[in-house]
Amino acid sequence: MRFFLISIFLGLFSLYASSAYEDTYLLKYSSKDSNCTLTKNGEQIPVFDPRFKDKKPPYNAYTCNAIIKEQYNDCKIVQKENTTAVVFSFGTYEFTNLLFAFKTPVKSIDGMMQVECTKKLHHK
Repeated sequence: MRFFLISIFLGLFSLYASSAYEDTYLLKYSSKDSNCTLTKNGEQIPVFDPRFKDKKPPYNAYTCNAIIKEQYNDCKIVQKENTTAVVFSFGTYEFTNLLFAFKTPVKSIDGMMQVECTKKLHHK
């Protein structure tokens, strides 16, 4: 039984370790405090990357914007809830950063968007 559990754990770990996407972002809007939060790989980070000096993040009621100063080869939206409008872009070029935003239908509803990104190139 012990060997079986260890085998399952190692199998699941290898699937996770071989994932093509190394960064996961979760952007959430809380209707309770009308606030947006962003996590990267489970750690909270600013929604507007502080490396954008002298720039101000956009603001609109019950809309979440995340602008991250990273260049990715591939990103995908893996989950979203209660979004009526979505903006999503990424790229590998100097002036193409990760940008994603959403708007919830009304300010009294929570919303979220989860994005996975990688800098790896995929070869076949």
